[in-house]
Amino acid sequence: MADDEDETATEEPENDTEPSDDAGDVPQPDDDGDDDEDGEDEDEAKRPKIARKKLIIIAAAAVLALGIIGGGVAFILMGDGDEAGTATVQLAGPPVFHDLPSVTADLKTGRCRSPYLRIQIVLEMPGDQVPVVQEKETEIMDAVQAQLREHERQDLVGKSGTDKLRQEIRMIVNGMIAPAEISGVLFKEFLLQ
Repeated sequence: MADDEDETATEEPENDTEPSDDAGDVPQPDDDGDDDEDGEDEDEAKRPKIARKKLIIIAAAAVLALGIIGGGVAFILMGDGDEAGTATVQLAGPPVFHDLPSVTADLKTGRCRSPYLRIQIVLEMPGDQVPVVQEKETEIMDAVQAQLREHERQDLVGKSGTDKLRQEIRMIVNGMIAPAEISGVLFKEFLLQ
């Protein structure tokens, strides 16, 4: 009987359970429904990481945009560096107003009876430029009259027409008294008939 005991000891015991595959270290999932909760926990853990990454990317883009805008503003305000150390200071007194003689000019038209413009021009300039303008006044008046005769009535009607005429007169005067220049053109009288 001892031999029978020895034989039974060397034989493997019979198990009522199913034989296992050689996956002893790999845990088998439980079928009690805990997998869904574990998956939700993993998703919740990933969400703050993704949100943090997005926040970092947005913050970096904002800092980059502010840097570009700030650099552009600094470049514009500082200039291109060619005028390094130079500054111009104009110490001019209050502006002086100089009246030019009244002008009556026929306007350009294709009809027999042409419309005319009577205008009284006042020039605004620094006080030290008045002698220059007085010296060239006859030439300025001739050029202004020639320019007025090139206009038609509809060119001078309304605010845009008078503003355009102001600019033209300013360019004429500044061209004749250069390097000096006037700062504005005013009309005391502007009669268009």
